[in-house]
Amino acid sequence: HFQVLKQLGEGSYGRVMLAVHRKRGTPMALKFFPRESTSLLSFLREYNLSLSFCTHPSLTRALGIAYATPSHYIFAQQASLFGDLYDVITPEVGMEEGSCQRVVSQLCGALSHLHSLGFVHRDVKPENVFLCDSACRWVKLGD
Repeated sequence: HFQVLKQLGEGSYGRVMLAVHRKRGTPMALKFFPRESTSLLSFLREYNLSLSFCTHPSLTRALGIAYATPSHYIFAQQASLFGDLYDVITPEVGMEEGSCQRVVSQLCGALSHLHSLGFVHRDVKPENVFLCDSACRWVKLGD
């Protein structure tokens, strides 16, 4: 059902791949969790948390697609087609103040929402702040 295009990232849990739905052409990020190191319960917990957070506009949205292969548990989230905040921060320079204020405001909203639900993100970093446009006007916090 999906064509995997490239790897977007890798973490302690597994990896994230950019894919498109073969019939609809919808881009998505597929999160792969190795079955050898991930229990079904852990995967379902992660998936359900992702689904419950998608009510805030500055958090990545789960797409309601989850499945298993013999080697991995997988679920789909919104894809970030414009990279992440790490890509736009110039070393030794930073970023333009107005852009920085917009990003921080959106991140504060996302974190406030998570905290109101009783959750802590625990991995806020530029690589987990995804750009929704090329001008860095709209961002989403993910993992």
